[in-house]
Amino acid sequence: GSTRVLHYRLALYDEPGIELIPGSHNQWDSPEELDVRLGRNGREAYHDLPRGQRVPLNAGDLLIFDASMMHRGLYGNNRFALDALFCEVRQDLLQHVDANCLPGEVILSEIDYPAPFAASRNALRQTP
Repeated sequence: GSTRVLHYRLALYDEPGIELIPGSHNQWDSPEELDVRLGRNGREAYHDLPRGQRVPLNAGDLLIFDASMMHRGLYGNNRFALDALFCEVRQDLLQHVDANCLPGEVILSEIDYPAPFAASRNALRQTP
């Protein structure tokens, strides 16, 4: 089966948030959604989507969603957030991991549950 990737977004300032398409992680895009995603047939990435649900975030809010779900940021204010994606460690997914974004050894020693970060760091070290 496919790997579930969970996206955690912690808003550091109030922001318009994210628009999600519920259920889109389990089905193909509708023709209209695909046109918006690809910017074709007169549609653009910022056009409204009928099934879209906007989730505004206040500073300190944590939004957790399946990263396979169709989603996009909502702009209009400055957005400042901490985003982290968690999934099983797989070689084909490691290409998307920037080692500079992972906590170093000192910070790892201060985290209550460092295992996900340590697993990614170790896997990156073993990648040719």
